Amino acid sequence: MPPVGKDKGKEVKKANKRKSLSFVQKKELFSRILKEKEKWLYIDIANKKLSNQKKDRGAKFPEIESALYLWMQQVLASNLTITGDILKAKALNFAT
Repeated sequence: MPPVGKDKGKEVKKANKRKSLSFVQKKELFSRILKEKEKWLYIDIANKKLSNQKKDRGAKFPEIESALYLWMQQVLASNLTITGDILKAKALNFAT
C-alpha cells in the first residue's frame, strides 16, 4: 500500500536521494570528463556514424512554420497566452 500523508513526503525524499549523485560522485564524474577533454572537444560532428545522437530533420512545412513563428512573436509581444490548441488552429489556418 503506498504511503499516505506525512509518510508520503518521506518516501519521495528517499527516492530523490537515491536518484541523485553524491558530491563525491559528481566530483569524480567531473574529473573524468576533464581528463578526457580532448576526446570531447574534437568530436567529429560531421561523422554520420554517431547513431546515438538526435538528427535535426527540419520542418516538414517550413513556410507554415515561419509564418507561425512570426505570428507567435507578435502575440507574445502583446502579452497574450498561447496554448497548444491555439497553435494547432493557427497552423491549420495558415495551411489552408
